[in-house]
This record gives sequence, structure tokens and C-alpha cells, in this order.
Amino acid sequence: MTLYKPSFGAERPKVITIPREFTGIADRAFEGWTSLQKVILPKGIEYIGHNAFNGCSSLQSVDIPKSVKEIGDWAFKECCSLRSVVIPEGVKKYPGLRSRGASTFDR
Repeated sequence: MTLYKPSFGAERPKVITIPREFTGIADRAFEGWTSLQKVILPKGIEYIGHNAFNGCSSLQSVDIPKSVKEIGDWAFKECCSLRSVVIPEGVKKYPGLRSRGASTFDR
């Protein structure tokens, strides 16, 4: 099951834990969510869509589980508070993974 744009109204939490029944994050799911500081992904997640966290300027922490096989283009674009993302060895597809503001993408 894919997580599409979640609806929290005006009160968007700073920390999100994605429920384990989700296997993917849709394109642009959290785009522009400037208050988001941390996202916790379940171990069964398999893909992160294009621009999934684009514009999440307060995002500081993302732990990508080993189950992820694909990270879409610009998934972490404009995440200027994000200092590093560790890409697990099992990720087979991350074409042009780019981020403005993140210092490093480690493998």
C-alpha cells in the first residue's frame, strides 16, 4: 500500500511515524511540509517517490531502512536542515538523487 499526501489539516506534526502496512511513499507525499523535522520509515518500505520530501526545510533526520529498493529523483530537494542520508546497499535505483542543503549522501 502506498502512502499518498497525508491530511493533518493546519496542525501538522513535526515527527511522523509511517505505519508498517505502507510499502511506499508516493511522489510529492510530504512536499512543502516545512514543519516536518523527522520521519520514521517502517522496515517494509520499498520505495520513496519523486519529490516525496521536496521543500521539507526543517527535516533533520531520515533513517532509510534496508528494505528500500528505489529512491525517486529530488526526493530530498530543498531539505536544507538535512545533514546526511545513509543509502543502504540494497537500494538499486536512485537516479540523479539530489538535494540542495543536505551535506552528504553516504552509502
